[in-house]
Amino acid sequence: MVKFKHGVIHMPTITIDDFMCTFLLNAVAFEQCHSGCSKIFTTYVTLLDSLVNTSKDVGLLCDQNIIENYLGTDAEVATFFNNMGKDISFDIDECYLARLFDDVNRHYHSGWHTQWASLKYTYFSTPWSFVLVMAASVLLVFTVVQTIYTILGYTRPR
Repeated sequence: MVKFKHGVIHMPTITIDDFMCTFLLNAVAFEQCHSGCSKIFTTYVTLLDSLVNTSKDVGLLCDQNIIENYLGTDAEVATFFNNMGKDISFDIDECYLARLFDDVNRHYHSGWHTQWASLKYTYFSTPWSFVLVMAASVLLVFTVVQTIYTILGYTRPR
């Protein structure tokens, strides 16, 4: 069961090996050829294709125990999903994960989460950048306090 809660997609582990690649290819081909059947595998492959663009994405999904890679390198798994997602007839509004796609898009387009991710990426990507931002913040606070005491010294002399 694939779920989206608090900005995180939760999904079960999938083992990618030669058998699973063949199975997914055949299941998607069957669903694409028969218009009356459900598109369960097509929807799942489309979700994985939207999550995987590069070998780094596969590495991250492996680190999170979403993908178990027994196929080869992370680049080979990325190529498999990217090629499998090509030329698939898919209606995002009619699939069983339509609500998940809507929730992810709504979360992505909410300004707060985008700004926070940009802030973290820009200013907190390394421990040194975090230390520098904290030092600048402390310096700013000390400057404001010094300014307040200077103004109070002129307005209330002893």
